Amino acid sequence: MPKTFPQSIEISDIDGRSRETIDALVNAGAFFTAIPADTLARLGITPFDKRAFILPDGSRAERKIGYALAKINGREVRTIVTFGDEGAQPLLGKYTLEGLGLEVDEPNARLVKTPYLFAPSLIAAERCD
Repeated sequence: MPKTFPQSIEISDIDGRSRETIDALVNAGAFFTAIPADTLARLGITPFDKRAFILPDGSRAERKIGYALAKINGREVRTIVTFGDEGAQPLLGKYTLEGLGLEVDEPNARLVKTPYLFAPSLIAAERCD
């Protein structure tokens, strides 16, 4: 099971007008960042779709998703967030972390900067003529 640890993250609406710093758990096993629906509504973040998710107990559920800005240590990115249950612990997932150029250093329970992979040879190989 992936190790979790706390991390403050600033979440805002796409325009950056409404911001809130929340304490989330970094979870290397979660894909999207999950924020309680009431927090997202307070920030003016609205859902644009629903997706199917497998929950930690193995059951399946549909959850709403929306766009938000996420900021950690001066790095900011537009990301997808999941509308979590009210009162649930916010989770910081891989999608947001990769967008921020951060990765999980599990042994030291911290986030570290990571370079992005740039592979122009792969892009050129995929071109269709």
